[in-house]
Amino acid sequence: MGPKIPPHPSYHEFHRIHRATRAMKVSTHLAKSQNILLTIHTRHVDPVLQYRDMASQSQLNGWSDLVYPGLVSIVARWSFRYRNIIHRSFFAFIGMVYLKS
Repeated sequence: MGPKIPPHPSYHEFHRIHRATRAMKVSTHLAKSQNILLTIHTRHVDPVLQYRDMASQSQLNGWSDLVYPGLVSIVARWSFRYRNIIHRSFFAFIGMVYLKS
């Protein structure tokens, strides 16, 4: 047997996104029609690039309340499209906190 080849870095990236997305799916039945706060912790993405990317996404998708690079809070209506945007655009850990009305 030859030397063991380590998995491609994107393999780990995929699973990180998959786990975060799965956590979001679990919460969809709670958050379907409510305003929620998505907090995205960016550790391994350049915070400035991440912030710029999210600013353009926010204009396209009606997101608001972008706060600051590195710990970005988005106030948004829940929709399935967010899952797809996060899949495509962000390598992030996602924490969901309900907004106090």
